Amino acid sequence: MKKIFSNLLVFIFLFITVLSVETWSTISLASSKTFSLIRTFVFIFSLVWMYRFFKTPLDKNKKGAAYFFLGLIIITGIRSIIIASGKEQWSLVLIYFPAMLSFITIYYVDNVYLFKKLNYFWFRIAPLLCLLWYPFMSSKGEAIGYFLPLFLIYLLFIKIIPNKSKVIIGIVTFIILFICLKEGARSHVLKFGIALLLGLSLYLKSVWFYIKAIKIGRNILLFTPIVFFLLGITNNFNVFKMDEYLSGDFSYESTNKDGVQREASLIADTRTFIYEEAILSAIKNKYVLFGRSFTRGYDSYWEVKRSEKAGAIINTNTVDRISEVAIVNIFTWMGLVGVLLYFFVFVKATALAIYRSNNSYIKIVGLFLAFRWMYGWVEDFQRLDISTLTLWILFALCFSKTFRSLTNHQIEKYMRTIFIN
Repeated sequence: MKKIFSNLLVFIFLFITVLSVETWSTISLASSKTFSLIRTFVFIFSLVWMYRFFKTPLDKNKKGAAYFFLGLIIITGIRSIIIASGKEQWSLVLIYFPAMLSFITIYYVDNVYLFKKLNYFWFRIAPLLCLLWYPFMSSKGEAIGYFLPLFLIYLLFIKIIPNKSKVIIGIVTFIILFICLKEGARSHVLKFGIALLLGLSLYLKSVWFYIKAIKIGRNILLFTPIVFFLLGITNNFNVFKMDEYLSGDFSYESTNKDGVQREASLIADTRTFIYEEAILSAIKNKYVLFGRSFTRGYDSYWEVKRSEKAGAIINTNTVDRISEVAIVNIFTWMGLVGVLLYFFVFVKATALAIYRSNNSYIKIVGLFLAFRWMYGWVEDFQRLDISTLTLWILFALCFSKTFRSLTNHQIEKYMRTIFIN
């Protein structure tokens, strides 16, 4: 039975990988929204059901912050189902509740057998699927980054990956960075660039300094966005308005999802208005503490203007908007309580990885996870896609007592069983 379900999980991850780039594809695998929602339900049901067969023991690490955050996701989902009314609200619930509920995979993707099998096949098949799908990608920079996010994890282990696989990973990463730089897909350039630098840093480490630097780096990454947020809302310094502090030409050519090129700026402020609208909406509608549930986004005036420019007829001053900023969505759906629990999950996972790991590689995973917390204040929106599942795998590795207990030599032997020698 476990073999059947492990095969099913591999298939689901590969299929979700392809579906992850539908937004940037010229063809669609979903003939209607109804089919898309049914497909999403089947996937999340399978991911939740597999918890029964592959779960690792619910040790105290996963009964803490992660346990409470998962509980809040479920409670928010139930609350959403109760209050949902109308086709639009039900669509939001059936899209974003499964996306967040997939967090449950942290309880079993750290299973050594499952992790090995999943990555063994994904590494060999996903790049080929990406190559076949490439001609049908409209915004290739965005699409290729969302197609191959598991390479972020491989980059963190690049030092101990066999040479043949290392060459493949290096070539794929170079192609991703080149295409993303060319088309202005800043998010992927940053994520893949940071993962590559962290992975390569293991070649240069001096033990005492290296461990100290990781610990300091973790604290900076975890608390910097909070400090910047407080500075922003008190009007002392807005990190998103760098055009007010820097001079020079930072323009570049980017390509939207329709394949149309346009000029943009690397330091353009595209986030302040999002935070302003989300916070004001929460205060106005009184959902600051526990959120608005998955049935709604935040009230957006900007979304009205964008819809009107696209030719839509809008009869209200505001419409609901789901943001591309992860932390804004957590706040909108689950309130300040959700944000705090989400933060504590990052704190716990990164602390376990960095302070209670016997190998350097899980420490690096912990540091990269801390970076993902910081970047969640800029982007990293939630969907049931391979990018979101990759984030949960990072959490699982940090929480995993099995992976943390391995020595550098043991984890090197294990990784060699996954990749091409």
